[in-house]
Amino acid sequence: MPRRQFTTISISLLFIALLAGSALGVFGLEPVASVSSSKIPVPKLKLDSSGIPITDYGNVTGIYIGPQRNPITIAHKAIDYFNSFEKNKDTNSKQLFLNTANWFVGNTLPHGNYSILEYKFPWPPYQLKAPWQSGMAQAQALGILARAYNITHEIKYLNTSKMLLNSFFVEVKDGGVTYKSPTNGWWYEEYAADNHDRVISRALNGMIFSVLGIYDYYKYTKDPEAKYLFDKGILALKNNLALYDNNGDSFYDILKTPANQNYHKTHVKLLQQLYDITGESTFEGYHDRWSTRVK
Repeated sequence: MPRRQFTTISISLLFIALLAGSALGVFGLEPVASVSSSKIPVPKLKLDSSGIPITDYGNVTGIYIGPQRNPITIAHKAIDYFNSFEKNKDTNSKQLFLNTANWFVGNTLPHGNYSILEYKFPWPPYQLKAPWQSGMAQAQALGILARAYNITHEIKYLNTSKMLLNSFFVEVKDGGVTYKSPTNGWWYEEYAADNHDRVISRALNGMIFSVLGIYDYYKYTKDPEAKYLFDKGILALKNNLALYDNNGDSFYDILKTPANQNYHKTHVKLLQQLYDITGESTFEGYHDRWSTRVK
């Protein structure tokens, strides 16, 4: 079958588009687990004096979370600043973007040969205890830091991104973000923790965003280890997508939580990107199947 050319949607533009989604699906503002639950309030967002987002979660399923730093939220805002800088070439947007990149440099915690961006608050929907980590957050930071290095040529950004990339070689049980299979590829967990009573989510959108974030970094750096991780993630998606098929709709996670319409649309758009990059028929097939349920 000849490869169909989809219109490429940049990762940054997709982030922005998703902000117009449903109240519980304000993607990038919070790690939404139980996407159909009305018990999770819409978080409030404010910026500090450096333009770095602070997200106020209030109470989540009866547990007070309050104001917190969410690396995914910060990555989204960084892309917003970067896009403004690219469009207008203004020094203010450039500085705000570099402020966010510097936040990532200052908040990655080294663990030997890899680094982690920690979530310093619990997340009750998946029984995550603080601190926990996110493959999606790690991957989104990669692109921010690669762009910062491209602008400034300051080695701190490249060094930090390499240490974050290395976390994808470390399994969740050992403090990393990956579930490894010798035959089914590597799954990058959006909600990763090593506490034994956690709920393993394997959220689909978080996995795909992780893979695309690694690919984004690879485009900037041509790092062969990033390409290796991308290929491992693609293999895992090809082998596991069937588990997320809900009779033509999609599931949010491996627990069979039905994806709301906002997340279902996200899955379709992400599959479009994956097919455009890889030409894999699996992604085309599920894109077409799930597209029929997009409202």
